[in-house]
Amino acid sequence: MRNTFLSYIILSVIVIILILYTKQHSDTIINVSSSVINHQNDMYSKEVIIDIERNSNKENNLKSGKFQMSKNIADNNKSVAYDYKCKPMDSNSTCQPLKFSKRLLPVTALYSIPGSGNTWLRHLIQQITGIYTGSVYNDTDLLQNGFPGEGEKSGKVVVVKTHRVNKLDKGKYKRVIILLRNPFEAYLAELKRHFGGHTSEITGINQKHMQFAFGQFMRTQSKHGVTRLESWFNATLSALKIVGSDKPTLIVHYENLQTNLKRELIRICSFLGFKIWVDVLRCTICNAEGNHHRRSESFFPYTEEQTVKITSHIKIVNDSLKATCGESCALPYAV
Repeated sequence: MRNTFLSYIILSVIVIILILYTKQHSDTIINVSSSVINHQNDMYSKEVIIDIERNSNKENNLKSGKFQMSKNIADNNKSVAYDYKCKPMDSNSTCQPLKFSKRLLPVTALYSIPGSGNTWLRHLIQQITGIYTGSVYNDTDLLQNGFPGEGEKSGKVVVVKTHRVNKLDKGKYKRVIILLRNPFEAYLAELKRHFGGHTSEITGINQKHMQFAFGQFMRTQSKHGVTRLESWFNATLSALKIVGSDKPTLIVHYENLQTNLKRELIRICSFLGFKIWVDVLRCTICNAEGNHHRRSESFFPYTEEQTVKITSHIKIVNDSLKATCGESCALPYAV
């Protein structure tokens, strides 16, 4: 009898502790409405007009080469903004233990063209979810430096990196995240990776060499005969076709990750079906850089012809984004 009464007392104490713990931590989970997932560009960074001087006799802004880019695109040396005190960790530390998922998740493609920040977004997703990200590639540098899921393409990982736009509509992928970045910046980032790896930078010493290399780089053709100059345009329009299908798709703009990382992480977690803990969210923002996020320099190697061509591509893609999923999907920089 005494043992039964003692067991009852212990059980009651455990229940009370659990109730108090749940109440204490219930406010640390962020509840997200669907409107947060849909709205991508509620906040705009201050914009500066970069005026590339052209022949004043040309009739319109496209031909004159004028275009607008957000200040963060022109100057990527600024840190991600946050509204609380940060406690940066060692670059090899993580905001929570990382692991492969114990249950098979829906295979989710993380698609972008090269140079769009795919590896950086993988770092952010790993930090906020605690699950490794995978890839259709086998990059030994990434495998040994923070991405143990490199090469994994199953539901054991939270997303699978890919640059293969023609595979997005295949049965393997149940969901798709499309990461878009301003092509002027994406091409430069890929140039740096091509010549120096995931963290290389362009310095004043090697700018002259890189200027020459850039011309050859942009003329490079794929096996389908498409030049690199056309690659962002063609691949992005192809990827947007997925948005109109019945496959769940989320569009993420690289520039929004720079200017409003908190909101974008909430959108991404909600899309992936993960709960968001406030302390993990704050930690992820404080340690957003990771080991594979390049900083940009003041380097603009584009010719007049390339500038006009890419600017026209941006405008067409922006119109397609608006037609596909409304103003909320529009590019976060003016064109």
